Amino acid sequence: MDSDGACCVCASVRRWCARHLQSNDTTSNGNGNKPNFSLRLAGGGLLSANVSWPWRAGWLQASADGNTWGGACFKQWGVAEATVACRQLGMGVLGLPRSPLFPGFAASVPAPSASQLDTLLNIQSCSGVEADLTVCSQLPWGKQTCNNNAGAAGVVCIPRVVTTSTTTGAVRLTGGGINSGRVEVLLGDGVYGSICAENVWGYAGARVVCRQLGFANGVARIMWPDANTTTVLNNVYCAGDESSVLACTRSSWGDAGNCKGNSGYVAAAICGELSLNAINRFGTGALAPAETGTGHVRIRTSGLTDESVWSYLCGDEWAGWDAAAADTACRQAGFPAGGVPLSTWVEGDLPPVLLGRIQCAGSEQSLTDCSVHAVPGVIEAWQLAAPSSTSAGVCTMLAGVSCRSGPAATAPVALRVAAAPPPSGTELLLASNATVVVRLEAAVGNGPYGAVCQDDGFDAAGAAVACRSLGYPAGGTTYAEDAPSASITLVELASVGAPVDAQGSFLGTVTWLRCNGSEATVQECSGWRFDSPSETVPCRAAAWVACNVS
Repeated sequence: MDSDGACCVCASVRRWCARHLQSNDTTSNGNGNKPNFSLRLAGGGLLSANVSWPWRAGWLQASADGNTWGGACFKQWGVAEATVACRQLGMGVLGLPRSPLFPGFAASVPAPSASQLDTLLNIQSCSGVEADLTVCSQLPWGKQTCNNNAGAAGVVCIPRVVTTSTTTGAVRLTGGGINSGRVEVLLGDGVYGSICAENVWGYAGARVVCRQLGFANGVARIMWPDANTTTVLNNVYCAGDESSVLACTRSSWGDAGNCKGNSGYVAAAICGELSLNAINRFGTGALAPAETGTGHVRIRTSGLTDESVWSYLCGDEWAGWDAAAADTACRQAGFPAGGVPLSTWVEGDLPPVLLGRIQCAGSEQSLTDCSVHAVPGVIEAWQLAAPSSTSAGVCTMLAGVSCRSGPAATAPVALRVAAAPPPSGTELLLASNATVVVRLEAAVGNGPYGAVCQDDGFDAAGAAVACRSLGYPAGGTTYAEDAPSASITLVELASVGAPVDAQGSFLGTVTWLRCNGSEATVQECSGWRFDSPSETVPCRAAAWVACNVS
């Protein structure tokens, strides 16, 4: 430890360090103006409470003579470069890059004295496997300006990664849905690192990760990293029967491969599925009768049987419980026509809840397919089955649904090409494609035909399903150009029996139709359905589609 509290350790042992600190030769390695410099950390100290393996942090400084010290900066200051620096310092197997821009680092690690702020060492890049920074690409030694936007280099050196446990805390999924996201391994002290998906990430690795998290199985995915992602491993190859992802064949710590600088895809996984506890009847623990489908929604990960792991959904406005989410929940519970969102107050403490914002398009087959996010200012990280001690004051209501049930909700839906107005039923050339333009009409069960309404939710996915239902296997898309309203052709409509009201609006038997595009028929999509003439509703606009002829 020198006079101003900086820790000095060279590339090898301390005797080597002492010998070279006395040398004034700044070009001794015969590779241009690259001196055999020594490194130290300034302004920092111990960063963890682990007495046996403490983390060390500080600003990286270099000296060629042991007397004059200056800062270090890097064109690309990433895990590879930080790990090589920590290796040269003799302080660890993994280095985490820090800079004045990193949240909280500059405040917790005092800046060096003014006389030591000049940059003497300017590294361009390292691969991560070098023994020390002298081997890395660098600019000539001496005072110079940093050629990056982050400024001087700080580092956290981790002497040992002790994540060998098979417990849930050793790995996590982040940035995705309830049971999906980027795979991150625990480095210690609540710090996680991601895995580069280069070359070998696949099903077997996802299976190992998901089994660590308590799921029976998983599917491999890749995701683009976000600004907070730190990639620490590469070439992770699993056979599938390992107890931990760190038991798989992998690179050395700090080797980010093609993911250096967040420039490549990182490993991700989707684990199991969410089981829906049908619909819980309000105020009781019993399931609602299938014919009603009204109550609270409870979920848990598939394969788990413990009743205590059920999680309700938060029904507050910030939590995203809306018509799209209700449609998805009802469809998963066996009500294909979807449903209406409800929110209810509960006396006393809430049961375990999903504390996060759920986002569904409304066309998903399961809540598993929806995404979940944190809500800045409300919750900083979402949590499944959050206890009442966590949700108190954050969530005040539980999410519920009233699923569309009864004969109309489950009755078959038949589509046909409306006879009027033109150009319904006409073959047109659109964007060089031969298409048939159709105004859609539907009959629910044994009810009369009426319009399919082009209201919120009907889009290209619904149009493709409708065209397949009409016998056009190549699908189609929505058609709006020159599509007439009913009021233009009231006389013609009346002559062919098209149902309209006194204001000339088409009367619909199917509205709010939501499809994801993979359904075989519109019967599998959600939406309001009416099988009686007295229940038809005026459409704001009728649904028109352009079906591909071939």
